[in-house]
Amino acid sequence: MLMNNIERIGLGHNSKNITLESFLIIDPETNRSTGRIKLTNEIIDKYLIRKEIRDKNGDLKRFERTIACDSEVVGLRVIINKGGKISWFFEKYINGKQCRYQIGPYKDFSVVKARKIALELKSQIAFGKDYKTIRAETANAKTLSQVKDLWLENRILNSNISEKNKKCLQGRIRCWLMLNPSKSSFNVKTLKAQKFIADNYNQLNIKDKPLISLTKDDLLNWYRTVGKCSRSSANRALDDLRSIFSYAEEIGEVNKNIAHFKTKELFIIDPRMSYIEPYKKEEWKRIIKSALKLSKNKEKGNFYSCMSIMLLASCGRRKDEVNTLNFDQIKDGNSTIVYRSANVKNKTPIRVPLTSVAQGVIKRLRKAKHKNSNLLFPSTNGGRFFSKSSKVKPLGTFYKTWRTIVAMAKVEYKPPHMLRHTFACLLLEKFKDIKLVALIMGWKSLRAAEIYLKYLDQTVVDSIKEFNSFLKLS
Repeated sequence: MLMNNIERIGLGHNSKNITLESFLIIDPETNRSTGRIKLTNEIIDKYLIRKEIRDKNGDLKRFERTIACDSEVVGLRVIINKGGKISWFFEKYINGKQCRYQIGPYKDFSVVKARKIALELKSQIAFGKDYKTIRAETANAKTLSQVKDLWLENRILNSNISEKNKKCLQGRIRCWLMLNPSKSSFNVKTLKAQKFIADNYNQLNIKDKPLISLTKDDLLNWYRTVGKCSRSSANRALDDLRSIFSYAEEIGEVNKNIAHFKTKELFIIDPRMSYIEPYKKEEWKRIIKSALKLSKNKEKGNFYSCMSIMLLASCGRRKDEVNTLNFDQIKDGNSTIVYRSANVKNKTPIRVPLTSVAQGVIKRLRKAKHKNSNLLFPSTNGGRFFSKSSKVKPLGTFYKTWRTIVAMAKVEYKPPHMLRHTFACLLLEKFKDIKLVALIMGWKSLRAAEIYLKYLDQTVVDSIKEFNSFLKLS
């Protein structure tokens, strides 16, 4: 059994007498050192130091490099040079000639990763691949950043993906892959991301590494680090990275897409409805009344934001679907909204009959229609339809207005999207028919309605009570 000097002599790991040589593996048959060490990150961090060359007086004259050979993968070496930089290389004799392959700096390649790369090199050499060819292929290998640029150009920018989704995708990539979140935006989320990236840059930085050198451990480490800031962002960014690797596999940059994780390796995101309850009917009424009241207050209220919130609450559509509406989509005398496939999230065209509250909102918006815009909420374009001196505030005050309305209505603050869930639950409470609710809400399948099934419990009880009355003998 092979053992190192520490095990043979019985020194403790905290002993001051331990040096790098203490970890040399001893052959029990010859009782001589093999010249190799079972390398670990701890050994390299603590004991791999430069040799000090001193003169006769004991004064430091210069430093010399130190090399440690790994016992697990023959040919793998780690070196600390005269300047103190630590890096990996792989050494092997090919046709009687010593060939050295530079793997990379120690800070970018852990012991496990360096061993994996060394084994891959040995495998390629064993199959007769020329050493110069291996080095040339690695030198010419594209980085993640370069492959990302090709993927965006050839698969995304010229595709049928909506401009909004393209912008969101590019924003995610810029933030979590390129580590350069928008500097023009100073909202709370952006500032949080900037600080997080600055504090965790080394763990997040995979953009400049050759794609073929990245391992699944690298991607897992990156993914888990992003997840410390936001699990949902980590899942979305991983989807983008998986698509980039699929493209890289397609163009021959990698042999396998390693961005596919097992379910147990992924972050589980609970559906919003599992921990946030929709508003009750009485709360919904107070929200509508508060929004209407605030819309009449010229000093505090933003008319367009108030009308947007009222329309959200009374038609059950998504915020972006409401805020990008134009008057050409309003049909049948303000009683119907027509959405084309490009206007909705699930790409399914739908006609939405409007409640009396929603019809009232449309009438008010027609009276306030701006002559230069056909949009119901013209300031959704950042106020471009109005000059800086205009009295019309941009719809950017939407969330501020929503908080004001919530406070006025004396209800708990919840994301505005909960107005859509509230609308669906009110429909379910009234009609007790999940299929009808799915049809009104525009869901492609009943799977989307599964999150509402728990709200059927009470409606089922109420239905049985009504059925008992129906069956009651006179």
